[in-house]
Formats: sequence, C-alpha cells, structure tokens
Amino acid sequence: VVTGEALTTGQDVVNAIDELEAQAIDNEVNLAGAILYMSATAYTKLKSQAINRFGTYTDDTYNRVVNTFDEMKIVRVPQSRLGEGVDFIIVNPIAVQAVAKHEDMRIFDPATNQEKNAWKLQYRIYHDINVFENKKKGILVRKTA
Repeated sequence: VVTGEALTTGQDVVNAIDELEAQAIDNEVNLAGAILYMSATAYTKLKSQAINRFGTYTDDTYNRVVNTFDEMKIVRVPQSRLGEGVDFIIVNPIAVQAVAKHEDMRIFDPATNQEKNAWKLQYRIYHDINVFENKKKGILVRKTA
C-alpha cells in the first residue's frame, strides 16, 4: 500500500501510477496482463490528462474512453467497493485465485412450492478470492493520506 497526497490533476494520477509501476519493478513483479482498478474520480482525472493522446474523432463523434494505460486494462470501480481513500489498485492476475463454490440445486415441485403452483428452483453460488502469500507483491494499492 502506497499512501500519498490527494490526486488533484490528471498528471498526479499518471505520476501515482508510475510510482506503483516502479515499485512493482523493484519487487520483481511482472505487470504483463495486470488490471488497473480505478475509482471514478481517478479515472476522470486520468481521462482529462490522456485526452490529447488517446481521444479519437470519427464520424462527428469524439470518443474519450481510456481502456488501457501502460498496457494495463482499466476497470472502473465504485468508490464504495474500493474502500475509503483508495484511488486505484493494480493487480497481476496470477497473484490471486478466484474460487466459486456451488451449492446443490434444490428443486421444489408444484405441490411443495407454497408461493405458486409452479416448479421452483433454488441455486446458489458463492465467490471468493485467495491471495497467495508469495504473490502479495503483485497487488499494489494507492491510497490518499
């Protein structure tokens, strides 16, 4: 986790990303295929900085969407899911393992279903994510002080 001053401009966002990339290189983390999870605020500032480089104009339409930055896919995430003060997170996918747990499907015939005269199916799936101890350096977090 890197803590820094509030990101007030697009250049501040770029500098903060560069700082985390440098930290990753120093920690021998390969960022090939990494994903950059950003708050809407950080993304908007990055977009304003990158508009001259990444904007495209075709058929009277100007597209300012930034899909990747330094070959990292950008995923916009609500601030409530990132956590308070978190600007962005860089994750190397090999540092985590997504796990899905499935429960057995429960089937209720119309005689058993008390809500309607119809078949009812109940199915649940739970998701979790594991972080390997030896791969923790592949997850980089930038927070505002």
